[in-house]
Amino acid sequence: MASIEFGPERTRARLQQELPGWRVWYTLGFNGQEHSWSAMPVGAQAAVVIVYGHATLVEECREYEQTVEEHILDAPEKPERGKDTAPPPRLNVLSAHLDALMSLRVLLTARRAGIEVPS
Repeated sequence: MASIEFGPERTRARLQQELPGWRVWYTLGFNGQEHSWSAMPVGAQAAVVIVYGHATLVEECREYEQTVEEHILDAPEKPERGKDTAPPPRLNVLSAHLDALMSLRVLLTARRAGIEVPS
């Protein structure tokens, strides 16, 4: 069993601590290439931040947080693009995404107000 004290798992655990309200993971690089790192608001079903190497993941997530209200306002429009109706699985993904963004917004608002929210 691999120890969390070594390699990318240790980095992932540290990043997860730095990013409450986010789910963080990495994908192994091919042939020794750097890992790609991904993050999504807890409850979402797809990554919203993807970077190569972990160095900028926190920064990219913070930038996403700065515009979370815009992402929330854009979410209802996404099913309407293309066909007149979106298939139910796509609506489920979008609904989970919107719920995750709203939860992230609540967490960020509480953090700004100095209120500790369990993650």
